[in-house]
Amino acid sequence: MSYYNINITPEMRGMAFEQAIGLKHFHKNFKRKMGEYENGELTAKIEGVLGELVVEAWLVENKLSFTDNRKNPEFDYLIEGCAKIEVKAKTRSVYPQSNYEATVPKYVHEFQKPGFYLFVSHKTDPKIKKGKIERYINSYIVGGIDRKTFDLHKRLLIKGDYDPSNKWNCKESCYNLNISQLIPINEFLIRLERWLLLKKEQQQNLKIQNKTELKLL
Repeated sequence: MSYYNINITPEMRGMAFEQAIGLKHFHKNFKRKMGEYENGELTAKIEGVLGELVVEAWLVENKLSFTDNRKNPEFDYLIEGCAKIEVKAKTRSVYPQSNYEATVPKYVHEFQKPGFYLFVSHKTDPKIKKGKIERYINSYIVGGIDRKTFDLHKRLLIKGDYDPSNKWNCKESCYNLNISQLIPINEFLIRLERWLLLKKEQQQNLKIQNKTELKLL
């Protein structure tokens, strides 16, 4: 599979840190409870913001306008005034493989209402210890999917369950798909642009219809 790849610059790391420390405390932040993280909550926030900055770079590169909606918990970005996008990020020390998982935590799936998901995988430098922001060196948008299709195929992993594919005990209930089940990012862009075009045509037709109805009154 082909991914959108971007090098994480010192400027991006600085922006991620500044935005992360300004975010509110979230008691369900699962990395806060994980012993291998010195400051798990801040780490999770930095990784989340980095994922969002990567998606912003992809949107700008593809000349898609967007509104930052991250203060609203339902989704992250409104694309071209139409498409509601939510970004999910994971961190790995290796290049993402097609059998790796794209994950949406169950507790956020219950209240978030995006039309689409984009999944980002951060690659870290294994020589730099956890907790150091310099360890983030590359990121990949591994694919996207619409919410309805995600919900149709998602697999539930319950907190405490053993996950044989990752060889670990699940620390927070979540829904998973394999990366291979996502739409590759180049194809996702084509489909998104097609969807946006149709959506704008529908909105225009509705405006014309409403004007006609007003004239008939």
